[in-house]
Amino acid sequence: MKPYIEWTKEELVAEKARLEQEFAEVKAKGLNLNISRGKEFSLGDLGYFFRNQPDRVIIAGFVLALIQVITAIPYYYVSYTTDPGLTVEEQLQWFSTIFVLLAVSTLLNFLISIPFAMTYFLMADDPDLGGIQGLKESARLMKGNMWRYIKLNLSFVPLLFLSVFTFYIALFWIMPYMEMSLVTFYRDLNGELDHRLPGDGYYGGSGSFYNGYNAGSDDPGNGYDPENQSGYRNDREDDYNSEA
Repeated sequence: MKPYIEWTKEELVAEKARLEQEFAEVKAKGLNLNISRGKEFSLGDLGYFFRNQPDRVIIAGFVLALIQVITAIPYYYVSYTTDPGLTVEEQLQWFSTIFVLLAVSTLLNFLISIPFAMTYFLMADDPDLGGIQGLKESARLMKGNMWRYIKLNLSFVPLLFLSVFTFYIALFWIMPYMEMSLVTFYRDLNGELDHRLPGDGYYGGSGSFYNGYNAGSDDPGNGYDPENQSGYRNDREDDYNSEA
């Protein structure tokens, strides 16, 4: 990868925009979780990670960024060390090679990063969960569910393609749909939505979620806890282990 000091102004602007977008997506995780659960939310939720041990987000983000850089090494190497040529044929061949390498690096980054896709959701739910612990927990949670995650993301492709014909105006509706779909996927992995099935819990009219609640018992069940600001009971890990 070419050192930052050698980057052109356009490349630096593009990298800055990418990092800003990534941080915006991270900050939106907590907000999206509150919206999905019917809990109170505000724009202040966007600053959740800055107020709750931001170093853990930096650590997790560094690992994910490192994966992205490593998978893109062939693309960077060829694009910055080879000459596009002078003839049209040479330039077309060069651009074809660059496009293939970019597609391969993007695909590899996506596939390798899949086990860690739930990291930021987990850290949004647990303020004490460190960056490395969040990555490990995400990998455990995604075990056996990676194909489901791939299919979910593939279902977005037709919508993104159709948005081109609306001059990308449709993205104002598509992007929130994609984000909330991922939130729902995370809640399903956690077992939170299982308790919304008939006979296994109910959804309170006030917007509070009670799963596995029995009228004759004080135990609200496993998983989501409406009394816990982080969203889950402290015995969540025991529930996971028992299911495994």
